[in-house]
Amino acid sequence: MDQIKLENFRKEHGFEIPIIRSLSPSECLKIKENLLHKFSLDDIDQFFKMEKFSKLDGFSADEVNFDLTAAFSDLDIATPNEICINFNKFESIDILHFDDLSKFFSDIWYPSLDDVEIFDLKLNWIVSVRHHGAIYYVKL
Repeated sequence: MDQIKLENFRKEHGFEIPIIRSLSPSECLKIKENLLHKFSLDDIDQFFKMEKFSKLDGFSADEVNFDLTAAFSDLDIATPNEICINFNKFESIDILHFDDLSKFFSDIWYPSLDDVEIFDLKLNWIVSVRHHGAIYYVKL
């Protein structure tokens, strides 16, 4: 996660953002390779251009009362205890408790700046939150 987000969170809440851990570059590479394999892609840029994602209607992450838990419930995705969030082409991935991600989502995802992917470690599903608030998903 970007240092500025960590600093902003600490200033606002008075404690560190509750990241379980950040994945190492080699762990990120394994996830990226697994993702490319699952979608039969040659490079990660193709992943962000593919049309296999469906739009989640009725939700926008840039709304003041956005509820990530409700979005997952609407998608019928069981929320795992631990969840991954990707910030940069699967080169920077953090693991958080789902409840913490949901509670602090507005501190983690910055509208107009961030496109993030939220997924489980087995890549059974991916939820993509675009910089303009639209939410897309794919179940594998």
